[in-house]
Amino acid sequence: MKSEESLLRLRLPGVTIRAIVFRCTSLTDFFLLCLTMARASVLLLIAGFLTVAAVCTVQAETVKLQFYEQVNSNDELLVFQAKDKSSNDGQMGNGYIYENSATLCSSPKCLALGTVSGWYYYTSEDTVEEVNTIKFSPTSLYPNAELHVRGVWVSASGKDLDTQELAIIGGTHGLDNAYGTLTFTKLNAITWRVEASFRL
Repeated sequence: MKSEESLLRLRLPGVTIRAIVFRCTSLTDFFLLCLTMARASVLLLIAGFLTVAAVCTVQAETVKLQFYEQVNSNDELLVFQAKDKSSNDGQMGNGYIYENSATLCSSPKCLALGTVSGWYYYTSEDTVEEVNTIKFSPTSLYPNAELHVRGVWVSASGKDLDTQELAIIGGTHGLDNAYGTLTFTKLNAITWRVEASFRL
């Protein structure tokens, strides 16, 4: 192609613009230049679509886990109370810390996968604000990793509802970008089946 290429510099107050200028010596050269630029644009567009598709594929990966939380009420420790307990408001304002074991099956004697520990406080007689951490054991699927969890635990007439849901808001050691939900299903007085669903 018999086109000539030169560097054009435009100077404006405080701005310097540089652009490559092609001088075509014939109409054929002009069409060839346009075709070359069009091909480059199409390749860039395809590359962009492939990149977006790859990102979407990675983001769409959903991890599902199941374990069982064994509640040990003897390990719960009252750490603060409401200042004014003169009214008959029961647990409202009380805060507790706790640590429960996480097992592979529903029996408390089953293989331990880690712990569920954290703290909660009563915002009313029937609602509890909960913040906890699920820490996996060194020999589990995610060695020494953590899932960070937060949400509202609900009860009625002093008894927990049979199904609860908390939010996964992050983690560590490979679970840093984990966001999803934990669904708790009550099996008996001390055991909850926990189903985790989250994206990384």
